[in-house]
Amino acid sequence: MDHHSDIPRALFLSRDSQLVHDERVCSGDLPSRLEGKACPWADRGRFPAGSGRPQSLMSASEASKASDAVLPARLDKPMGRLGDWLDLASGESGVAVLQVFRCRQMFLLVVPGVFAKGRKARRNPDGGA
Repeated sequence: MDHHSDIPRALFLSRDSQLVHDERVCSGDLPSRLEGKACPWADRGRFPAGSGRPQSLMSASEASKASDAVLPARLDKPMGRLGDWLDLASGESGVAVLQVFRCRQMFLLVVPGVFAKGRKARRNPDGGA
């Protein structure tokens, strides 16, 4: 995992199964498909603040009121536990139980503090950063 002075707002799963700080991905520094440009939904080159509550985790009434302005990262439905994606045992790492999501740029990520409910992941080789 990359080390930055700021606490990550999200950690992205790279193609080589490493966790990458949101600043590297959202700024356009790392993924070649962003061609060196920041993600248009990024918050000054970072994962949008306040996006830790994905639309899929909101109540039906909250989700119906949400807009792009409210949820700039608009995360996809939960895609299982990070431990399942990385073949980690639950006890191996505290990150193993974090919930995997896919962002608008189709990158897989976890948001610190958002935990999975024990579902198995469906592997998608094209989802990495």
